[in-house]
Amino acid sequence: MEEIPNERINQVPPQLGLPIIERLTYISDEELSDLFINLLSTASDTDTFSLSHPSFVQLIDRLSIDEARILNYLKGMEYIPYINFQLKKLGILDI
Repeated sequence: MEEIPNERINQVPPQLGLPIIERLTYISDEELSDLFINLLSTASDTDTFSLSHPSFVQLIDRLSIDEARILNYLKGMEYIPYINFQLKKLGILDI
């Protein structure tokens, strides 16, 4: 929030802001609370408001602590490396 200029600060809709504030009152894990705070600051900025959605609150709420750590690790990456495996069933050759 400190990085957002005053002229870009937007009022957060209650359907997004109230559930976030409610979750922050009882979540003790730093990774999960960081995700909620980032969602709240995204909704507060007029330039990034369109990137926030009320359903994101439930998505973050369902994450485990390990999943939140993975998301925080991947947050700044330009691309996410992955490996794609395909399994093909070979038929029996007729002789």
